[in-house]
Amino acid sequence: MTDTPDDYWHIAARLQDHTGASVGRESLADAPQSSRAYIPAFIKRIAAGDVPLLGQDIVSSAQRRGYFLTQTGGSTGTPKRIVRSYESWRYSFDIMAQKFGIGVGSVTASLSNMDHSLALYATLEALYTGAKAVTLAGLAPPGFAAGLAQAGATHLYATPTQLRVMRAKPNTELRFVFVGGGFLDRATKAHAAKLFPSAEIYEFYGTSEASFIALSDAKTPENSVGRAFGDSQIDIRNADQGWGAVWVKSSMLCAGYANPNQTLTRDTKGFIPTGEIGRLDAQGYLYLLGRADRWVNISDALVHLDSLETALRNSGLRGQFGVIDYAQGLAGTQLAVFFEGAQADVENAMQSLPKRHRASRFVGIERLPLLPSGKTDYHALKQLLAKDLA
Repeated sequence: MTDTPDDYWHIAARLQDHTGASVGRESLADAPQSSRAYIPAFIKRIAAGDVPLLGQDIVSSAQRRGYFLTQTGGSTGTPKRIVRSYESWRYSFDIMAQKFGIGVGSVTASLSNMDHSLALYATLEALYTGAKAVTLAGLAPPGFAAGLAQAGATHLYATPTQLRVMRAKPNTELRFVFVGGGFLDRATKAHAAKLFPSAEIYEFYGTSEASFIALSDAKTPENSVGRAFGDSQIDIRNADQGWGAVWVKSSMLCAGYANPNQTLTRDTKGFIPTGEIGRLDAQGYLYLLGRADRWVNISDALVHLDSLETALRNSGLRGQFGVIDYAQGLAGTQLAVFFEGAQADVENAMQSLPKRHRASRFVGIERLPLLPSGKTDYHALKQLLAKDLA
């Protein structure tokens, strides 16, 4: 095995930048061998100061100024490589360490490959604060819970999808679970509470480009993702009855995309769009409807596919499933649901929804395809549906 914990330590040391944070050189030493197999090759290039594919219009002298690469989860298409400064993550590292006790003596775990920003963030945050960092990306999803117990994890970063696939006896060692990368519905939160009965569960909202945007707390109303995190400023634009496009400005924004042909939209005040539809209540709590590109028109009525999936989970439907749209000749846009388990359960859950929200095609699948980031791979579902319709 040629990859070593030193690859991460060098990055963490550069993140330190004379702040006095404790960086534990042995932090990854206890990680299972399989988890270290996913250390991406570009980590070594970053540690050596070589940041490839930088567009000259994004940053100049990036190597000297301390920039590194991560990438988006790919939920909206081909993953994009992101240029990010060390300072943009140090800010949130300090907040999380102080608020949740991440540091010497704690163990932070992540479940995704480290070429995606959530797992890379969790790992570097641990190393920066002196905690141990463990990635379980080398394990199959059924082995996540056992891996967490074996590693003695105290803090976990995970997506809702990753939590749903866990099946194990309760783990009482885990103290904090941070959930992002999708809406945390009631059923999934209840499932996580059974898996980790001693843990506090916090939902956060963020994007690869913006990092943290909002974080929940004990007073967060149901269905809200919390209030603005740190110095984040959230702006709802082009609102209709309170709901509109979510834009954000903070010191945690990335510098841009590595590909010079890709442009990160940024207005004159420094705000960037998140691609989500949301609203803010009078107390500053943010509510999300879902991604703007998951709206479809069915029989002259708009249906939001993310909200539809949430409604199905809240109705009691168990197991993994994903909903996509497809064109059906003169019938127009229709819905298809891919599911693990019994079709009768899915059909029964659909009966509680308005007629236009019901699927016309049901496709049983052994295992729902997931992106390396831990989110549902809707593009793979569309490809499977095309084969099913052929």
